[in-house]
Amino acid sequence: MPKTIRELADELKVSKQTIQYHYQRLPTKNQQKDSQGTNMISLTAERIIRDKVAKPLVAKDQQIGSKKATKTSKK
Repeated sequence: MPKTIRELADELKVSKQTIQYHYQRLPTKNQQKDSQGTNMISLTAERIIRDKVAKPLVAKDQQIGSKKATKTSKK
């Protein structure tokens, strides 16, 4: 089921601007609008955006984890 930019942003815990940025860079065949002109994110587009948004979050979490390990080893 297609989602709005806001729904996907809330689900991924990122800003609407982040989702909008990636949405605008999708091929036009992956961009959809409903009858009211609202951008709708298809399942294919959602997968693409999730891959782009989720990767930096994983890397950031790993850096935080390694910093915590370093801090505890100094004590």
